[in-house]
This record gives sequence, C-alpha cells and structure tokens, in this order.
Amino acid sequence: MKKIIIFSATFFGLMIFLFASPAQATIYFSYNAESGAIGSNVPTASNPYEDSFFCGAECGGTNIIATIANDKGAPQGTKYYQWNVAKGTHDVFVQAKNNKYFSFAAGNLQLTVGTTYYMAYWINLDRNGGPDIYNASYGYDKDGQLCDGGCTTRSSVSWSSGHGKEFGCYDAKGVSQFASNLPGHYTMWLGNTNKDAQNNNFGHVLGGNNSGYSCSNPYQISFDKWHPVVMAVTMACGNTGRVQLWIDGVKTHDYQNIITVDYEDDGKTCKPEISRLQFGGTLNQPDYNVAAHIRKYDALMLTDNWQDIVNGGYLSGTTPPTPCTEAWTCSAWSAWSTCCTNNTQSRTKTCTDSKNCGTTTTKPATTETQSCTSITTYNITNFTQLVTDWLKTISSSPADVNKDGKVNSQDLGIMMSNWQ
Repeated sequence: MKKIIIFSATFFGLMIFLFASPAQATIYFSYNAESGAIGSNVPTASNPYEDSFFCGAECGGTNIIATIANDKGAPQGTKYYQWNVAKGTHDVFVQAKNNKYFSFAAGNLQLTVGTTYYMAYWINLDRNGGPDIYNASYGYDKDGQLCDGGCTTRSSVSWSSGHGKEFGCYDAKGVSQFASNLPGHYTMWLGNTNKDAQNNNFGHVLGGNNSGYSCSNPYQISFDKWHPVVMAVTMACGNTGRVQLWIDGVKTHDYQNIITVDYEDDGKTCKPEISRLQFGGTLNQPDYNVAAHIRKYDALMLTDNWQDIVNGGYLSGTTPPTPCTEAWTCSAWSAWSTCCTNNTQSRTKTCTDSKNCGTTTTKPATTETQSCTSITTYNITNFTQLVTDWLKTISSSPADVNKDGKVNSQDLGIMMSNWQ
C-alpha cells in the first residue's frame, strides 16, 4: 500500500494535510474570504469560484461547509469564514483542495524531501458570550486520521496542531505532563500519531520546547481574539526533519533531527505527497461536551516560501480586529416605578446592538431615576380603625396617622385628603 503523509492544523481542533513536491517557491492554497458575499458559503467543489475551495458532500462523510461573515471585524481585510458550533456537537470536519495542485482532476501533489512547507492561518475561538470552550483540566480537539480516506492504520506520518488541554502531552524526555488552561484561555500542541517519527516513542502530542514553553508551561491563548498560527514541517524520511510552531509570532515548538515522512512499502522510497487538506474532527474529547461557540478563520495559506509568511503578517502577534460600529435600537421607556421609602423611582428600557459588536461604548442608558415624594393612601379599612379608636389616646393606633398620640379630627382630615 502506498504511504501518504498527513500533517494538520486545527480548524475545529485539527487541520490535516496530505502533501507532495514543488519545484519552486509556490503558494499551494490561499483563501481569505474577501471575494465571497456575507452569509454565503466558502467556495466548494460545486461552486469553485476560486482555485482554493472546500469539499462538502462531494468528498463524502459529514463535511460541513463554512460561511462568510464580518461581525466584530477580521484580522486581514473585512471578511472571514466561520463555523457555528452547537453545544455538545460531536464531530465537525471539512476537506479542502486546490484546482491547480491537489484536486479531483489534478491528483496528488508531490513534495520535495528537504523542503520546508508552511501552513499559516488566523483563528478566533469566539465564546459568543458563553463559557470557556474547554475546561481547565481536560478537553481537546483532535482528528487522529492517519492516511487519505480515513485510514485507521499507521500507514503515514501525521503532524497536527490541536486546541485545548490534551491528556498525553510529552516533554523532550518523553515524560507525560499535564498543564491546565487558565480561565479565558486555551493551549495548543503539535500532534504526531506515528510514534516512529520521534525515533524514541515520545508519543503523539508534543508540548512546547522553545521560548521557555513546555507541556507544564504552555503558551496560553485568549478566547474571543484573533491569533496568527504558523506550522512548518521540513520533509525527511531520515533523521533530518524538523517541525515548528509559531503562535502570535512566538515560536513555541521546534523539534529538530526527526523523521517527518514515512517510507513507501519498499522501505527505501521517500515520496511525500498531498491529496487534500482536512480540517476539524471530534470535538472536546473525551467528554464530547463542547460548549456552543463560533470558530472563525481567516487568511489560510499553504506555501513553501518563508517570505510569504513574513509578508502575510503571520508573525506580527495578536492584531486587534477591525473596529465594529455599534448600532443600538431601544424599546420605549417603561412606566415609572412606585415611589419608594427612599423617595426615588425608576424606569427602564431594553437596547439591542444589531451589529453584535460585544462592546457597549455607545450604548444608551437603560435606567433612569428621579426624586419623588412618597404618599400614603387610605381606604375603608383605615376609616373603620379610626371610628373604633375615635377620641382615644392610643399611641400605637394605626388610625393615629399624624402620630400625635390621639385619634381625632386631624387624623380624619388626613385620611380624607388621601383617600383611595
């Protein structure tokens, strides 16, 4: 059986890449959503309005196509693409191809041994006002596919970057570590499901080993913000390969002198190739209780030219999204509340931002208060009590409304003035 290399980076936990050989500096996949209409689907095999497109039902399985949006701004341009993930969603993934380099018609793309290939994108895991997507102690997104077509045997090398806290993060000595996500944050890791690629069975999840980061001290990534991610894999069947990861322009992972490509069945031929990209998989393993959220992506690129990464701004660190202009509409004011003992009363109204910016800079006031005088009113019950206690000296009588210790005509006058 022919062996295929996969390496992936997360859109829903992972992006899986099946690679093959360029002759010169080339961008093999590029999509930034700017050419699409808001609310429409990204380009698909049935509507490939760009060379890079996403594969839905044509590729089988449960591929889910993303839609184009512009709420809350984009890191590059004005649009991005997103997946709305419902609470408890189990699996979400999609394949992607390019008409020129790896498609149904073009076939697989051959990669060059010794060449480094860079996958770059911007990501924003937007909680949309909900809880953290992953809890502090556990939960991660990971595909775990090993070859084209959903192979379940170790017939290839698989590199991936995943989200959340993985259960088996291994340090440079092969010791399993466990690091928690800080509140409002998540972590990323490099995945390698073929243990042979590490030569010493490190395992399939590699923690940070650069810039002071490790499994026990991972780079913490904020929810609800855009972050650039770059994964680089240098192709090698021998111990000359390398895999690197940058997040927000910080290199957190750098594993060198490793095997990154599996040999063909003859044990001699080293022929990496790609047939597609695949994003996502099973969410928030092993509890599968992912919180509802929106997964946003922009400016996905696959290239063999480092300068494309530099020019694309993927090493610039976190960039604030394009400002979102709030658009508030409000209901009418409610009636004033009853005047209370503190001599104030209030009224309220409800306001909604149609742009869903998530900010309240220009939000109108939704509560007003004013001073008032509290007035006690009287009815037949009070009058009956007054008749009962008439002309008596009873300091505790409720009919003694002026509190002078007597029930008389003065109290009667007050009651009549405020009769209800």
